[in-house]
Amino acid sequence: MIGNLFLIRDEKEYKLAEKIIEERKINDFVMLSWSGKEPYAVNTCVHLKKVMKWEEFQVKGLNLNLYWLVNYRYIETLARKSMERFCQNEIAKSPHFIFGLVWKLGNELGYIDTLDKFFRDHRPGAIFFIPGKDFISPLIFSFMDIYKIKYEKLTMRGTR
Repeated sequence: MIGNLFLIRDEKEYKLAEKIIEERKINDFVMLSWSGKEPYAVNTCVHLKKVMKWEEFQVKGLNLNLYWLVNYRYIETLARKSMERFCQNEIAKSPHFIFGLVWKLGNELGYIDTLDKFFRDHRPGAIFFIPGKDFISPLIFSFMDIYKIKYEKLTMRGTR
């Protein structure tokens, strides 16, 4: 179990996290770097002293996400049903379009599945991060709701 999880995107957020850790005297924490773009769980800040690698928590291979390929038929069924319901356009029936849709949807489902395992296995007590206007931020909030994880905005406002 992880006491506090700090998700940082860059050195500025790293410095904020360090100040919060110091001011609140937080001892039980893990700091990981992330991005608002695929593959989301990235090791861009591991050169910073306190930042760990995702692989240390069995989050691997997000750059080589094969979830879509392994689960192709299932995802294709979801995609076709969605397209039949919401899009009566001929383009939606094209095998090229369906293939692209399966690939894109499958990649996102692969990230969800991998990150769900991370949150289920490690159950942080609180997550400190700055949400963005991207796919991953609402996903993190969803995990926080499901696993009853406290949200802490990564900011100096409200610190002592």
